[in-house]
Amino acid sequence: MADYTQTDAELLAHQEITHPGSVVGTPVDVRTWLEGIVHIWQANIETTANLTGGLDYIDIQASPNTSGNLWQSLGKYTPSGTAATDTAFDANEAIGQTVLSVATTAGKTAGAVIYIKDATSIATSEWNEVVTAVTDDTVTVTDGLEVAKVATDDHIFTQASRWPHYVNLSGIARLRVVVHHQGATGSDWRVYAVLMAATDIE
Repeated sequence: MADYTQTDAELLAHQEITHPGSVVGTPVDVRTWLEGIVHIWQANIETTANLTGGLDYIDIQASPNTSGNLWQSLGKYTPSGTAATDTAFDANEAIGQTVLSVATTAGKTAGAVIYIKDATSIATSEWNEVVTAVTDDTVTVTDGLEVAKVATDDHIFTQASRWPHYVNLSGIARLRVVVHHQGATGSDWRVYAVLMAATDIE
């Protein structure tokens, strides 16, 4: 049975993109790597509808060269244009908690991807998924909180997204992620992208 060695590389740090704005991630040298998955997370962090069209997408790009500006798009992902709902926590919630107290459950239907915005820092914010909701009382999420949350300070935003994208790395020298959020009207985003790749088979 083949034994894979896997390596992860951050393509885009967890960060905020103020609308309008663009961010070009740091290219990763993948010449000796085989294949992998680009994992992308995105969240709208304002209640303004992202009804922009045009240059508003997250792009996975590849280059056949180790330097220069020759890039090809391997896949583009367009976040939701629907206005997110913003809900503050109604109570303090401990690490590992999955039943979260909220004032309103608007938009938090089963299966919805949400972004939990921590007032302390971007790094302590996180994505999750709604399992069930008790109307205007609690939301149950799939995974326990990674960081404790504070009532009124920390917020839950709906209309978050996540995408996995398979990449065959043969014929590719560098890989990167580019985010364009340049439409005339829209909310600020949070984004994060990581490549997990098979780098060796034994």
